[in-house]
Amino acid sequence: MIGALLDNRYELIEKIGSGGMSEVYKAKCTLLNRSVAIKILKDEFKNDEEFLKRFNVESQAAAGLSHNNIVSVYDVGVQGELHYIVMEYVEGITLKAFLKENGPLPWEQAIDFATQIASAMQHAHRKGIVHRDIKPQNILVTKDNVLKVTDFGIARAVSSFTMKVDDNSMGTAHYCSPEQARGGYTDEKSDIYSLGVVMYEMVTGRLPFEGDSSVSVALKHIQEEPVSPKELIHSLPSDVEHIILKAMKKASADRFATASEMLIELSMIKQDGKYTPVKNDDASETKVFSTKEVKEKITESEGEKSVSLQKRKEVKKNTKKEDRNAVIAALVSSFLVVGIISVLAISFMFPSVLPWNREKTEIKAPNLVGFTLEKAIEEYPDLNIKKSGEEYSAEHEEGVILSQTPEEKTKLKSPFTIKVVVSMGNESVKVPKIKNLEYREAIIKLEKENILYTIEYEESTEIPENIVMDVFPKEGTSVKANLDVVTLTVSAGNSQSYIVPNVLGKDEEEAKSLITSKGFVVDVEHIDSEQAKGVVVRQSIAGGTQLAEKTSITISVSTGKKPVEETPGNTVTDNPNSSGTDTPSGNDNKPTTPSNNDTGWF
Repeated sequence: MIGALLDNRYELIEKIGSGGMSEVYKAKCTLLNRSVAIKILKDEFKNDEEFLKRFNVESQAAAGLSHNNIVSVYDVGVQGELHYIVMEYVEGITLKAFLKENGPLPWEQAIDFATQIASAMQHAHRKGIVHRDIKPQNILVTKDNVLKVTDFGIARAVSSFTMKVDDNSMGTAHYCSPEQARGGYTDEKSDIYSLGVVMYEMVTGRLPFEGDSSVSVALKHIQEEPVSPKELIHSLPSDVEHIILKAMKKASADRFATASEMLIELSMIKQDGKYTPVKNDDASETKVFSTKEVKEKITESEGEKSVSLQKRKEVKKNTKKEDRNAVIAALVSSFLVVGIISVLAISFMFPSVLPWNREKTEIKAPNLVGFTLEKAIEEYPDLNIKKSGEEYSAEHEEGVILSQTPEEKTKLKSPFTIKVVVSMGNESVKVPKIKNLEYREAIIKLEKENILYTIEYEESTEIPENIVMDVFPKEGTSVKANLDVVTLTVSAGNSQSYIVPNVLGKDEEEAKSLITSKGFVVDVEHIDSEQAKGVVVRQSIAGGTQLAEKTSITISVSTGKKPVEETPGNTVTDNPNSSGTDTPSGNDNKPTTPSNNDTGWF
């Protein structure tokens, strides 16, 4: 394979890794003159049509991620029977190799690393992509200690297939969540659990669960509690241990609700050196009082009692000389002073004991989602509503509450604090520089910015085929993400143009024949549809359109299966019971360079 040229563009230079699903090569992109990493799928995958379909979908989704802590996916391609992914080339080693070299990390460095991983997860989760295989082998560390997570979204595609290939899943089993171990439904909280395991390993230098096989390890994730990190590293701050153990809760509902929530607590420790929880004035919960202040209250009370006792003695001595009513008045006054001080002390330390405070110590959280922040504060004046973050939203206007913590109907204790994430409206982005790029490279850059696009072809004797000739609106113009459409004018070269045939309703083979006979390239996708199996239900370019030859036209062919309706807010997968893990055979992400066996993939 060394020296091979893929797609007349990517020249394979050297093999740098091997895993359960792929061989990894360093390559040179001859078009952009830069180094890239290319994953070429192994032979056992190439004949599984369902796997290849899912793999392409997930890889294309991962290509839409753009984050400093995520390895970028540039392209997905096919050449003959070779299926490959073009990725960012990163010089570094895996986090697993880093931990082997450095042993347990100082907790400050572990928090920094965990913050970078959580930030990558937050970005991907907001795009609807769950990794499902967060582990040190899938995380790269550069020489500047910048972490980059690789294989986002791809783990879901290989999950059901790789588990059948062999039992070489020890690396993954050590980091899988209980729901993954059971083969149950996985979501963003599965990634949070895996990050908790990675943090545990970073601060202690060991894994929370070990076993003779992947099955025994998986069972321990389901049934056993890990040894407390502080028992292994006594100097570990309790707040760091709190984050690790909360992320590793057996029940997903007990973990951090989102990567964003976990990131907030990580950031608080990173900034202050300790975790500072939100203040809670409810005395029914454990609180820390100033011992000096308490002693002062006691001394003050004793002083009052001493004064009262002295008064009573003086009264006794002078009872024969004083009016008896004056004696009674003095005693009553003294007891009143002591009583008032006692009530004040009780109300200060135990407000829930007082009958007039009992009704206000606990309420149920209302649903604030959909309110503007100002309206929520106006409608619920007794709530302590705090803005914890902002996010762009294509569906909600600026200022509208997108989510809340805790959720609706959760029991709240005084001061009834609810944190909310508020919409910043639709994101404005600038059209990137894509003129004179090959059109597929231009599309990837647009998709990373969530910019919608359309392509128009134009013949040219000067500009090579498939190169972007013009862009509208022009590069640098501000547009709305997922709303405004950018038009690319792409060179069709000096070729003839033909009329696109209408193939709707025709069977697959006839449609392919009609399209290729006109000089076009045909791509086929299969989708669920109520129409008969094998019938074309959609074509990417309408019949009657005049286009240059060799233009790619995609036709959608019915599987004959009725489409499954998606519930809003949930993702319908092909295999909802899939554990979603990428199970590498051998040491995936490890290099083969003799001089340094821990050189990373990219």
